[in-house]
Amino acid sequence: IEQYDRNISRASSLLTISDTVLDEIGDLFDTVTSLTVEGASDSTTESDKLSIAYEVDQLLEQLFSAANTQSESTYIFAGTYNDTAPYSAIRDEEGRIAQVTSNGSSGDINQVVGENITIKTNVNGEDLFEGGENLFNALISIRDHLEAGDSDALSEDLNVLSNVGDQINNTRAIVGSRTNRIEAAEARNANDETTFTELLSNAEDIDIAEAIIQY
Repeated sequence: IEQYDRNISRASSLLTISDTVLDEIGDLFDTVTSLTVEGASDSTTESDKLSIAYEVDQLLEQLFSAANTQSESTYIFAGTYNDTAPYSAIRDEEGRIAQVTSNGSSGDINQVVGENITIKTNVNGEDLFEGGENLFNALISIRDHLEAGDSDALSEDLNVLSNVGDQINNTRAIVGSRTNRIEAAEARNANDETTFTELLSNAEDIDIAEAIIQY
């Protein structure tokens, strides 16, 4: 039971930081969506579109950093390759991200948190960042279309962003359900610890006064 408690503590910590980063990524894409709507408008000047493109580029850098988040020297989105940053950036001559490549972001990390209870505690970058939509490519595309002043392409990008939002929300829902299971396992273990401590006491403890008299 004490080992289960240690496993629960590690699992809870990993799920909490994953949820925090997912919240940050969700907010980031909300901002990107607003900027894309503004950039797709015919009333937005070319100069303003370039300014928005720069802002999207900075958000791309933020997303890249979030994808390589570490917790206690472990990369949380790297799956079972978690001693190495899951993503690398290929940059253009101006130092901007032109492409993001994966170094390995798959594989499940499971924790045993109770008798016959095993819970996956990690979020695979492969699913989150490279799932139905590639989150990095979505931002690169929007930035480039803003610089080109291509309003039609930006309108198409908004459809992609809608899918990205669903992708992030689905992942957050999965993390939330796992967190609920962890909390339930923690409560059960606390109850079991009390129960088994009492059982051990009944089986092993002695009445000192009675033992001395018997001796």
